[in-house]
Amino acid sequence: MDDAGMTPPPRPKRRFTLLPLWMRLGWVDYWRAFHCGRFACDGGGKDFSYLTLLLTLVISMALLLVSSHNGFLNRMTDALLGNIRPYGAPIWATAHWQNNDGIGRQVLDKLDAIGGEIPGVSTHPYRRLEVSRPRVVLPGAKSWRSKQPKFVGWAVYDKDPLWRLAVDPQPQQWGVRELSALLEELDIGAMLGLGDKPKQTKPATLRPQGPPPRQWKGLPLEVTLSKRLFAQMFDYDAYRQELSRVLRPAQMSDLPYSVSADELESKLTTLWLRMTVGREDHFFPFTVHWVDHIPAMEDVAYLFPLTTYHALMAAYHLPDLRFDPMNGGENRRGDLAMLKGDSYPLDELERYAACVNEAVARTGLTGVPVVSERECRLPRLPPEGARTIPTAMWDAMEHDNRNQLWLPCHKLAQDDPMRGALCSGWHEEDAKRVIMVPWDVTGYGSAFASVHVYVADPGNLSAVIERMTALRLDDQQLALNIHPKYQDALNRFNLLSDQLKIFIPAFAMAFGLLMIMLLAAQIGTLLGHRRHDFGMLLTRGVTWRGIHMKVYFQMTIATLISGSIATFGLLTAMRAWLGPDFIAVMERYRDLLNPGVGVEPLPLSALELALVWGGCYLAVLLVSALMLMKLPVRWGVTPSELLHGEGGVLKPTRY
Repeated sequence: MDDAGMTPPPRPKRRFTLLPLWMRLGWVDYWRAFHCGRFACDGGGKDFSYLTLLLTLVISMALLLVSSHNGFLNRMTDALLGNIRPYGAPIWATAHWQNNDGIGRQVLDKLDAIGGEIPGVSTHPYRRLEVSRPRVVLPGAKSWRSKQPKFVGWAVYDKDPLWRLAVDPQPQQWGVRELSALLEELDIGAMLGLGDKPKQTKPATLRPQGPPPRQWKGLPLEVTLSKRLFAQMFDYDAYRQELSRVLRPAQMSDLPYSVSADELESKLTTLWLRMTVGREDHFFPFTVHWVDHIPAMEDVAYLFPLTTYHALMAAYHLPDLRFDPMNGGENRRGDLAMLKGDSYPLDELERYAACVNEAVARTGLTGVPVVSERECRLPRLPPEGARTIPTAMWDAMEHDNRNQLWLPCHKLAQDDPMRGALCSGWHEEDAKRVIMVPWDVTGYGSAFASVHVYVADPGNLSAVIERMTALRLDDQQLALNIHPKYQDALNRFNLLSDQLKIFIPAFAMAFGLLMIMLLAAQIGTLLGHRRHDFGMLLTRGVTWRGIHMKVYFQMTIATLISGSIATFGLLTAMRAWLGPDFIAVMERYRDLLNPGVGVEPLPLSALELALVWGGCYLAVLLVSALMLMKLPVRWGVTPSELLHGEGGVLKPTRY
């Protein structure tokens, strides 16, 4: 039969594969190093197992160096600056001697503007209650055993990090939460199911400019107490004896007969305090939250709700105002319902109050009875009710998150221009409505004396302090001054951290050179053992790019396995080994650390973990690429160059 009549041979069937050839070859070659037979281990068969071991040690050393550096800095910021995670280290500022008006709304707005420009900055004013008016004291002069330390309290808002330590403690330890955050950043957290919530779009890091959305804070009767100071200084017997003179028998029956220092947290769940309400002192029970101690640069025995204290201030300075602390200002619920209703002109009244305060400030006087409508346009008033409001003994009051206490207009001071403009001639017996107006708690000579500005990233402390000390009022007078105690602690922290920064480049360079040299030796040997195999692959049609991809894929597997062993094996084992010693040290110096900090022998964030893994991976790829080019596996290479040497000519042996 001639050639024309011959049937062409059938084409070989091509098997469909999902993975490319270089990936399948790389996978087989890598895993063969861990279960090679008796003879397959010869000639570099176990090279990848040795490389995986070397990478595990390298990544473990890198994680140990980074986490040790973090632990040292964290303990320094905890001990010297009072770092409270996740809010950061506080900057303790007071009013500058040029600032005669104190820390008022204008200064707080400027501090909020700094927080809007620098991520992780939050402002929290407070009031010191030792010798304040109105008074908040323990019953009896002998209830506190010693004059040093004194019974000092701070009035803070509910969002203040110090208050959150007791009501929402969050010890910061590395674990599943940080791993979940890392996986979420890599878009695989939801796939593995480690996140508590489905992935959402992250909010903007910087806060928007302008006032925050209005929130109502309430006027609670709650306190946070320091277990350390109360165990040392609180005399429960004298406290109970003093209360027996003023409380009814039914109220005394709720008090424990005796409370030892070890039983404070379990038995003392209510603390009676004597407060000035109006112009008289009365006793009120407060719900107690306990913390080990209150981290501050002075001995603070208790924290008091600032909103409640502002209500006491208003009742103290406004003779007509009647405040009932037991009901938290909620006696006239109809007035509060109107205040929180959708139709109430909150923003208009707030703008009018700000305009009036600015007009009074321009006069240079402490107050004026009237502000003309040309200067401040009258706001839209709420509609009149359908019935006469009955006479009530107590007034409605509410506090918002904009440093304002809302109270009845007709209870303002007689010479207050807002009272004259909005509720002149108001009589409770025949009125159809109550106008609730904002009372600026930073005005009327009651501005804050101190403020804490928390900085989440210690690296931004210097920038924030520089911005704060440069703040000026409208009259170009300096607004703030850093407290001398804080400045001294900050100088000590900067001395240690700056010295540490000098050594970091040297350690990084030495470790980097050591890692590159070890990887070059191991990867060079590994690829040299496979030079002949690469030549055979070229004869089978595999391109030099395919060989590169095969090697890079193997290096990726080795890095992932090594990183996992180093992170979840060796680093976890080192934490367990060092944990008891760290616990002993932290218990010894517990008073220097904030109550919310957890035991962190080797702290490591998700970002730092990703950077260590990524840096080691890039180093492995770089060394692999250079060694492949030197082999040579590059453009234009022929199989004979890898099988027999350059040009396929055997070089004569010299004797």
